[in-house]
Amino acid sequence: MIWIWGSGMYGKCDEVPGVCHVATQFGHLWYIPLIPTGTYAIIEKHDDGSFNGAKIPFSFKSLLLAWFRVAAILGLISGVCITYVGFDVNDGWIPLGITLSILGALIGSYKLFGTASYERAKVVGEHLGLNKTGMMLIEVAYGRESADRLEADAGGADDASADERYGDHQACEVAQDEDDEKNPYRNF
Repeated sequence: MIWIWGSGMYGKCDEVPGVCHVATQFGHLWYIPLIPTGTYAIIEKHDDGSFNGAKIPFSFKSLLLAWFRVAAILGLISGVCITYVGFDVNDGWIPLGITLSILGALIGSYKLFGTASYERAKVVGEHLGLNKTGMMLIEVAYGRESADRLEADAGGADDASADERYGDHQACEVAQDEDDEKNPYRNF
C-alpha cells in the first residue's frame, strides 16, 4: 500500500480581495487534512508549495471548512456511485437529490465564507503587519476609499490624514529606501 502524507493548506476562507486569504496548514494522509498545525494569512502561493504570508491566531472557521469540504467531496464521490447503482435498479432519484444537495453545500461553502467582512479584513491586515499603503488597499477593496485617494496617499501627499484614517503602522515598517516605502508587503 502506498502512503501519501505531508502537509498542505486547506480551509481557504476570509479572502481580502487583492491582498490575501486565510488558510490552515494541516498534516494530511492521502490529502485528507487530519491535524491542524497553524493558520496563516497567505499573500502569495508558489508552485513548489511554499507561500508568502504570516502566521495568525488559529481560525476555527478555516479548520471546520477544511474538514467540511473534504467530507463533502467524499460524499459527492459516494453519492455519484450510489446514484449510478440506484438508477441501475430504477430507484436513483433520492440519491441524486442528496448528491446535488451536497454539491450545493460545497459550492455554498466557498460563496458564503470566501470573502472576509471589512472588520475581519482589517484584523487580518493588522496581523500581517501591513503598512499604511497595505491598509489602504483594504479600504479600496471594500469601497471605503477610492483608488485615486490611495495613489495620493501612497505618494505622501497627505501623510498625516492617512495616519488618522489607517493608523500609524510605523512599528512594522522596516524599509530603508523610498522604493520599499511604497510596497505594502515589504515585510515578506
